[in-house]
Amino acid sequence: MEPGRVVEVVQTLSAAADSLLALDLDSLTGREAMALTRAVEGVRRRIDAGTDRLAGHLEETGKFGVDGHRSAKDAITFVGRLPSAEAHARVHTARRLKQLPAVAGAHQRGEISTEAVRAISNLAANPRVAPLLDDVIDELFVDQARSQSHQAFVAWLRDLERAADMDGAGADAEITHQRRRTQLTQNVADGSYELRSSGGSLHGAVIGDVLAAFEAAELEADRAEAIEGHGPDATPDQYRRTPLQRRTDALIAIFRLAAAAPSDVQIPEPVVNVVIDAETLEDELARVTGGAATERSSQVPTRRVDEVAGRRICQTLSGRPLDPSDAVACLLVGLVRRVVVNGASTVIDLGRKRRCFTGSAGDAADLQAAIRRRGASPCFWGDCTSPPHRQQRDHVRPWGALGGTNPHNSDLACGYHNRLKETGFRPIRGRDGRYDLLRPDGTRITPPA
Repeated sequence: MEPGRVVEVVQTLSAAADSLLALDLDSLTGREAMALTRAVEGVRRRIDAGTDRLAGHLEETGKFGVDGHRSAKDAITFVGRLPSAEAHARVHTARRLKQLPAVAGAHQRGEISTEAVRAISNLAANPRVAPLLDDVIDELFVDQARSQSHQAFVAWLRDLERAADMDGAGADAEITHQRRRTQLTQNVADGSYELRSSGGSLHGAVIGDVLAAFEAAELEADRAEAIEGHGPDATPDQYRRTPLQRRTDALIAIFRLAAAAPSDVQIPEPVVNVVIDAETLEDELARVTGGAATERSSQVPTRRVDEVAGRRICQTLSGRPLDPSDAVACLLVGLVRRVVVNGASTVIDLGRKRRCFTGSAGDAADLQAAIRRRGASPCFWGDCTSPPHRQQRDHVRPWGALGGTNPHNSDLACGYHNRLKETGFRPIRGRDGRYDLLRPDGTRITPPA
């Protein structure tokens, strides 16, 4: 490379950044602003691919030594004033993508997100997954990362990893359970307390669901107070407490309620619905009992990876992922209500007898949504970040337009996106369960990058 080439590249990048920063954003229409957001995301991915490539080059050639650094990671951490974890991620990703040229190419073209590439490289580091990394899996990674939300894609990768490493995943779940611990420590300087706890996936799911219910009550109290003080258009920034403060108060409310209960009270077991497909249940039962499926499933042939990762499901109804070993343990002792679905993910039709999704109709609606969007956001609206306990059951085809109260016509949406349908926005669900989201004028909303 000519001596001035590096300077030219840096000047080009700098000029592009200057153009973006100088753009009059107020002059853009909503559609133009969203189109720009999408385009800039694609460019950012390409730049990330370039920084990863540079990190890999530093590691391969040892050129970091010119400044006395011990490693490429140390050099990048120093030069960029970066967390060591970010520097490690760049070097690690460049190393793993040597085995995955399709993923590397898609990242360089801006077709898949940097976060998806990081998740793929972490998966590729598993020694039991590494033998599966051929051209078929390489292209499959790209197809899945392009077509799914990040949350759903990560869930798909988790399914794939477990299919390739059932014994290892089961062992990790058991180790996590054995290492469960809770610590309450006081800071002697100011008298404050810190509560820290860790444990297995099932215990976490139970705690999470109970805490979410109490947190929702605290949120409703803040919302009512804000409306009383500021009117019906009160916004979350006018709420008295922050989300973290509400969560802490919800935890305190749980402890106070437990302390107020009579000493001889019968403590109810929280009902946790565990959704698990029949094949996963069968394989896990065989694994824990030493059956034939253990050897068969300990390493899944490449030709089955897309089938296994696309069908497997093991989670609570609220979307919290579980290890199948936890689900089987609960099935054997009867602590949870089990929901086993077949390959068609079919739920019975409950007819049009009720307008509201309550009782068994509500359970079926929640179950159907969990199956449709395993690992993804519960809300049908793209990557909505509203948590599971704030979702509302609703008709895909409105009741007033003869939409039936049955699982096939049900889905979940957060309150905001549920109400948004009343303003003219329309979600159109396809046969594969995915939605086309239309503006009031009938045009599609800005698609993901």
